[in-house]
Order: sequence, then structure tokens, then C-alpha cells
Amino acid sequence: MFDSSGAIGIHDTLRDLENLMHAEDGPGDMDVLVKLAPMHCQFEAIHPFPHGTGRILNSLFLVERDLLNLPVLYLSRCIIDHKPAYFDGLRRVTEEGAWSDWVLYLLDAVGRTSLMSASSSIRH
Repeated sequence: MFDSSGAIGIHDTLRDLENLMHAEDGPGDMDVLVKLAPMHCQFEAIHPFPHGTGRILNSLFLVERDLLNLPVLYLSRCIIDHKPAYFDGLRRVTEEGAWSDWVLYLLDAVGRTSLMSASSSIRH
């Protein structure tokens, strides 16, 4: 199981996360969704909230980057449906530095959630 760092050094780690979030993106820099993957992992490791930590970061970052007007991508459904893979991915980043697999997992979750949201919007 993935082990978060708790409250030890939370101010420094949140400051590091904020610096990553607001780093200027220039030519050749990471795509915003790719950048979300390490930020999500780092925020989960900091774990400043008892529940909903990842959901909060995903929504805030995508709204802040003007990719969403409202936080309508509910990634939690996809993460809950694939919970063992989610926690295994977080653990593998921590223990093995398996960032590529983690980025692909999160991009897949965004893609699946986008398709579900679009399909739901069309039906209603």
C-alpha cells in the first residue's frame, strides 16, 4: 500500500508543489496533463486532507490552467474502478521511480473520464 508522508515538513512540500504548479511552461516543456501526473503523486504523498486529496488537486490545477471552466472531470470514478492499479502506481513511483507508468495511468484515467463525461452529456 502507498504510504503518505503525513504532516512532517508539510509547508516545505506544499511550497515545492506550488513551485511545480506555477513553473513557466516554455517551448518543449511538459504538456499540462503530463505535468498533472507527478503533481498528483506529490500531492497524494503530502496528503494534506483526510479524503479527496487527489480530486482536489486535479480540479484546482485543470481549472487554474484554463482547461476546465468548472471542475467537471470526475476522475475519482475511474480511480475507484481501478483502485488497486492506482495505489500500485503510487507505490511503484515511490519505491522504483516508475514515473512513465504513472503518467500513462493518469492520462488513461483522464481519457476514460472525458469519454464518460462526453457520453453522459450527449445522452442528457
